Amino acid sequence: MKRSRITYLILFVLSLVYIYFDGGFLPYTLLYIVLLLPVMSVIYLLIVFNTFKYTERIEKREYQKGETLDYTLRIYNNTPFYIAYFTVYMHMEGQMLIKGMKNEYLTLRPFSVHEFKFNVPILYRGKYKIGISHIEIRDFLNLFSVKYYPSETKQIRVFPRILPVEDLDVPYVRVSEREYLSQNKDVGHTEIKDIRDYMYGDSLKKIHWKLSSKFSKWMIKETNASSEKEVWVLLNLSAMSGDARRF
Repeated sequence: MKRSRITYLILFVLSLVYIYFDGGFLPYTLLYIVLLLPVMSVIYLLIVFNTFKYTERIEKREYQKGETLDYTLRIYNNTPFYIAYFTVYMHMEGQMLIKGMKNEYLTLRPFSVHEFKFNVPILYRGKYKIGISHIEIRDFLNLFSVKYYPSETKQIRVFPRILPVEDLDVPYVRVSEREYLSQNKDVGHTEIKDIRDYMYGDSLKKIHWKLSSKFSKWMIKETNASSEKEVWVLLNLSAMSGDARRF
């Protein structure tokens, strides 16, 4: 656009120079044409901006990881004009999620339709903006531009894929709480094994209130860990078939 403006200024200066050295019908005609071209170009730009249409279609807004996303974009040129400078900017998040989705620089013929269609699996969970960020239209002289922003930002949410453990032949190891707790981090509540003075960092839950009130200082009770709770560690050591990124 900057280069087009410089070119236009050069033409304008040359037309003035032509009038200065040879003031006749032809030089003034050329000057008036140069002056009228930007006005006509702006009128063209406003007509195109107010008449073009587009449609976006997304099958649904919530997906599980590994499902296929269907996205269709159609842009309509309902004018008898040829649109040479038409740019569609896509959301960056959508470009990262969908391979092949990128900013498009288009030329639209009169009364034509341009379609983009994507049918791809979603491999990453999260929340994403999909589709058009904004559309930029420029006049035929490439001197001015206007931007169109959609009234709605289309977003999708991708949830983790949940596989029922019961349906999988997964080996597991059963570990009790007593086995995984270290000696310095006993948290049981059944058997007191020692009473000591309070040290910085001790939990208030371990304070022995009766002895603390009797000796007028904080006393801490140390207990043995109880085995009422269990931790289940599932280690899937089997080979996975197919594309592992979908799980």
